[in-house]
Amino acid sequence: MFLSHKNKAGLAISFVAATIFCLILNQLLLEHNISGPTAWAGLSSLFLLFALYFALGTTNLTDKIQQWTKGHKARSLLIPLPLLFTYLIYFFGTKENQLIHIVYVSLFLWLPVFCAMSTPGGVQKMTWSDLAFVLAIWGPIDGVLIQEAWHWPLGQGSSAYVNTTAICLTIMLAIGVRGLEGVRYNFKVQKQDWKIMSLNLNLASVCIIPLGFVVGFVRWAPLEFEITQFISTFLGILLMVAIPEELFFRGFIQNLLQKSMKNQHHALILASILFGLGHFNNDAYPGGPIPDIRYIFFASVAGYFYGKTWIKCGIFPAAIIHAIMDTIWMQFLRGT
Repeated sequence: MFLSHKNKAGLAISFVAATIFCLILNQLLLEHNISGPTAWAGLSSLFLLFALYFALGTTNLTDKIQQWTKGHKARSLLIPLPLLFTYLIYFFGTKENQLIHIVYVSLFLWLPVFCAMSTPGGVQKMTWSDLAFVLAIWGPIDGVLIQEAWHWPLGQGSSAYVNTTAICLTIMLAIGVRGLEGVRYNFKVQKQDWKIMSLNLNLASVCIIPLGFVVGFVRWAPLEFEITQFISTFLGILLMVAIPEELFFRGFIQNLLQKSMKNQHHALILASILFGLGHFNNDAYPGGPIPDIRYIFFASVAGYFYGKTWIKCGIFPAAIIHAIMDTIWMQFLRGT
């Protein structure tokens, strides 16, 4: 039964969390004098995305999707419909997009479905269709090809919408359609996880920060500290950067590499290098060179320790130390 006690609790937590984040975002909109029906449409769309985002990690919805599509792969084509529905609320409510953007979003939602459907049933090792799946979702995001479809508000609203959509789509397809095991996407941190998280966070810091100063990757350039801004930065990075990246690079790529390679440590190293290469278009500081070999190297080192955390604890604990590293870097070591 879907509405078990656990699922009811998970759904309640999901809706409360989505409400809190949308209230925070609404406050930011009010500070920019953005309100009225347009704001309600944008926030309603984001609320539904956040609610699904959290529900996938607090209920057994993915198991239900897997049961529903088992033996009926054509049903997989219906999975993106809720995500398209949230986009249509955004599209018609904010009135800042063009009809072609519906086509872009539809391609973004359904191309990964065909990739997931083409993987032979029960196969846990990496296949060519898995690489196509990653490229279909990650490529448009990393190449900044899909963001313009979420233009509102202020011409820069894409991050929250794109990343939550990508996470929901990845989870529902990777687990629900492809049947990938061991992703470990849930919003739990066990008592024993904190020791592992602390160890890997400290090791990553020791390996990156001193050498980073030597090669000019980091520099002491603290921003004005304000506790609410610091917390909101951490939460934003956690939800919009760390969890998506940990899901893709650890829950999906490293997971498949470990099942495909005999040496698990080699799989961890390869996944870490791929994580570093995924940052080829990032700059170490505003105005810095792109690509920056230092960024790729240090991201690979950080990815190694995030990967070790994922192995022992899962996606959410790995994402927490990922977000802590990024927040400290942005607040104290990156500059403006």
